[in-house]
Amino acid sequence: MTGELTRSWHSKLFPEEYDFIHDDLVDYKARKRGVDPMIKTYQEKSAAFRKKLGLSPFDPSGRTFQETFNWTKEKLEVFGESFLEETLKFR
Repeated sequence: MTGELTRSWHSKLFPEEYDFIHDDLVDYKARKRGVDPMIKTYQEKSAAFRKKLGLSPFDPSGRTFQETFNWTKEKLEVFGESFLEETLKFR
């Protein structure tokens, strides 16, 4: 599996891991303090999805990125894209 394919699926499945790209200075500072600046309902939806997959809740300081990236890579290698397509439906 290519890293590019894994990154593509990772960003679809776990967009919260990439939200920081659009941060302004206030959001950036909040994340540095470990505070997620995203809307509460978005946070709750992301947390529920991750919990279903057996993953840690999102950490806005970036500590969960590697866990979700490795999960995506493993599922892609073992089950293929069709599995991730089905998983995405529950997002």
